[in-house]
Formats: sequence, C-alpha cells, structure tokens
Amino acid sequence: MAIQQKTRKLMPDSHLRRLWQRLRLTRHAGISLGLVIAALLIIWQQVEVIVARNLVNHTFEVLENIQNQQSLILQLKSELQNSTSALSQYQSLQLKILAQLNILKTLTQDNPNQQNNIKLLQSKIDNYFQELDNFILKLKNSKNTSNSKIITYHSYPKPDKINEQLKAIEYYEKNLLNRRREEVNRRGNTVTATAIASLLFAGILSWQTGKERRRQLAKENRLNTQLAFNEIEQELNNHLLACRTKQEAYEILHSFFQSLFPTSSGAIFEINNSRDQLLPTVVIGDFSITELCTPKDCWALRQGQACLGERKIFAIPCQLCKKIYSNSTPPEMICTPLQAHEQTIGILHLTNTETIDRNFLKNLSYQIALPLAMLHLQAELEHQTFRDSATGLWNRRFMDVSIQRIFARAKRLSHESEAQYLVGLIFCDIDHFKAYNTEFGHETGDMVLRSVAKFLLESCREDDLSCRYGGEEFVLILPDTDLKGTQIKAEKIREGVKCLPTPGNRTISLSLGVAIYPSHGAMPEEVLKAANLAMLTAKAEGRDRTLTAT
Repeated sequence: MAIQQKTRKLMPDSHLRRLWQRLRLTRHAGISLGLVIAALLIIWQQVEVIVARNLVNHTFEVLENIQNQQSLILQLKSELQNSTSALSQYQSLQLKILAQLNILKTLTQDNPNQQNNIKLLQSKIDNYFQELDNFILKLKNSKNTSNSKIITYHSYPKPDKINEQLKAIEYYEKNLLNRRREEVNRRGNTVTATAIASLLFAGILSWQTGKERRRQLAKENRLNTQLAFNEIEQELNNHLLACRTKQEAYEILHSFFQSLFPTSSGAIFEINNSRDQLLPTVVIGDFSITELCTPKDCWALRQGQACLGERKIFAIPCQLCKKIYSNSTPPEMICTPLQAHEQTIGILHLTNTETIDRNFLKNLSYQIALPLAMLHLQAELEHQTFRDSATGLWNRRFMDVSIQRIFARAKRLSHESEAQYLVGLIFCDIDHFKAYNTEFGHETGDMVLRSVAKFLLESCREDDLSCRYGGEEFVLILPDTDLKGTQIKAEKIREGVKCLPTPGNRTISLSLGVAIYPSHGAMPEEVLKAANLAMLTAKAEGRDRTLTAT
C-alpha cells in the first residue's frame, strides 16, 4: 500500500493503470507460458515413460521367449525318457526350439552383446541336435543288433550347455530389466511431481501414469510369480527325472510337499497294475486312510479333470471322500488326476489349499505324473528285459552284463589296494528235475523252479546276484566273498532246499559247483566254466553234493 502511494505521487493515475495492466498481462502470460511449458514437459516426460515401458515390455518378451525355450528343452528332456514316444516328438520339438531361437534373434537384433550370446546359443543347439541325431541312430541300430552294446534312453545327451547359455542370456536380460525398471520408476516420479505442480492438467496425467504403472507392476508380479512357479516345477522335475526307483521318487515328493505346503495334508494315490485299487504311495501331513479304495470311487478320475472342494457337487461327497472324511468334505480341497501320455496313473489329493494357486497345483500334477509314469514304464521294461518271467530272478542276459562289471571292479580294487579282492561263484542244478515234469506235469515243475528261485533270492545278500542260467540251472555271484564263505553259502543252500514243500513229499536236492576269482580264472568265462565243471562232476558222483573247482 505504501509503495502504491509512493508510485502515485511519482506518476499520473493513467500511467499507473496502464502499468498494472501490463504487469497483469505479463503475469497471466507467464502463468500460461508456465502451464504450457509444464504441459509440454509432462507430455515429453510421458513420452519418455512410454518409451521406457516399451523397453520393459520388450525385455519381458525376450524373457518369455527364453522361458519358452527352457520349457521346450525340458519337454524334450522328459520325452527322451519315454522310449517309444521320444522319436515321434523329437522332430516337432526341434522345429519349435529353432523357431523360438529365430524369434529371439529378431527381438534382440538391436543388442550386439545379446546377438553374440545368441550366436553361441545357436552353436550349442546345433551341436546338441547333432549329438541327438547320432544317439537316435545308435539307438535304432542297437535295437536291430542283438549282440550290440545295450543303449538305453537314460544315456541320451544332456542339454546342460544349452541351459547354461539360456541362463546367461536370461541373466543379462534380467539385469537390463532392472535398469529399465529403475528408469521407468525415475521418470514416473518426475511425471508425478510435475503433474502435482501443474494442477488439474498435471493431476490428470499423474493419474493416468499411476494407472499405467499399476498395470505394469501387476503384469510384472504375474510374470515373477509364473517364473517362480516354473523354477519350482523345473527343480522338482529335474530331481524326479534323476530317480532310478519309485521309492526314490516317493521320498523326494514327500519332502517337497512337506517343505512347500507345510499346512496341507493329503496323499498321492496311484492305480495298481491290475487297475482295480487306488493305493496311497506318498502321504502328506497328518493324512491317513485305512479303507480299500478303487479308481471308481473318485470323481476326479471319472471326469478326467480337477475337482474342488467348494463346488456345489461336493455337497454329496464321492466314495473316496466318504472313506477319508466320513460324510463331510473340506471346502479347501483339490483332487486332480495324474495324467501322462494319455494315461491316468492316479490322483493328487490335497486339503488346506486356500493359500495355494490352483493353476500351479494343476501344472504340478503333470510334472509329477510324467516322471512317475516313466518310472513305471522303466520298471516294466527292466522286468521284461532282465528278469526271468518264470522265476523272477535275473536272466542270463543280465548276468552276462553284470559279471563283466563285477569282475572289472574286483580287478580295479585289487590293483588299488594290496589286498586281493575276491568274487565267489556258485553253479546250481536241480537234481532229477525232469521227473517233476514227467510225474506231476509242467505246472508242478514250474512251481519247483519258483520255490528254489525264491529260496536262492532269500539266501543272498543285497549285493549278491541270483540268476537263472537256463532250464533248471542257476548261478549265484557273490562279490567280496572268499572260497570258504562261498562253500559255506553253497552248503546252506543245498541243505535249505530240502525243507521246501513239494508234491508227493519228494525232497528237492541240488548239485552245486563252487569257483572263486581269481583262483579259478582271471576272466568271467573261465570262472563260470570251472564252477560248471564242478557242478557236472557233483552230478556224476551221485548228485546232492557241493564240489569245488580244481
């Protein structure tokens, strides 16, 4: 006020009004210019944010492509465990992997570092497919040649170098993603600050930016969750594929569910070989069931899809749920079939699953089913290939392979230490076996074979091998057993079979020949021949006796 009064004294009122009008116009122009500049700044910043987000989206596309390739490699690795379906699936998976590789090249064509990594990846993929082609060719040749070295699907080349290169590319992209994400956050904060200063116009832009950012974070969270699930599934699958027995797989699955879902309970039920019973093979938590269950009891098996506890259909429980929970069903329950290669092998039954992603459980059921199905197939093929169908003992083919391995190990251990590593060998023959077939029929003869085979199996240690050599002849291989120990074992067997029940109250007797490595030969054939000659001598001298090779 004082300044205005002093100004009026120095100049006329008309000049004063014109001056204030000019100042007012200048102020309005400045505000307008500031708003325009702020608007332009917001627009420019928004464009920069969009560009940064596009780069983030591009990185997500690259990561998704890498995940697809890892999934295809994992699928190829799993399919190769199945001897019949691997060859039919191999070419299709090969084309898919190469197609994904071409997409990855296109996505990263503006990144020289990644282009170099992808060239290295392509080289490793080409080398791996060349190894697989050679392996499949050897596999086909091994099936057509009976005396060739046994080649199985478990010896197929492993894609470890490809996985390592994919992880290196993924690691680079994740670092790039973090940098771009930080850039998005920084520019988003700049937009927010400018928007607040620019009043309504900036506020609208800030709201739009926040909305876009939330959408991006939600997408990122979904991807991170999916990546975490994929890592869990891949880790479990790798452990299961490394198993050689079903018991190993059951122990891994029990530990996996106990650590990942500590509050849940349930079981993995498997359908038995005759497909008339549902057996709990992996028990989770405090789950228990005492009644006999059949595949027809479970609605999930009937429908071929997952059933949830909260569905209205579960107001009336299925027979399996009645046997487990009486007349009530927990609402937080899921029962999903275990299916692999168009065959259902059982179900995954879990309760207290309210905090578990249902899609993850459904995907997990496939990761469980495939290795279990392969272990079932492996056990069946092993039984058909290396087990004698009449007695259940190892057959001669398996004996020929195993005795070479056992003798090679004995030679190595003897060479590495001062002590001599011994291997005992017993050649057995059932006396007057043809009389059982002649007097009582071949079914009785088969029963005698099975009884003797069972007794031999029960008489052996875990490391010993009981084999049917042919007809009524058997061979026992006893690693780390001296001559006296082998003779004692042979005598116990000879005396023990006399107590086995037979038709007509006849007594089973054996003629046995004993030989030892290296006293009776340095090669498996020599020791086996020595034991066989000792057995033949025992039969010639009156049967029902044990003789040692000379």
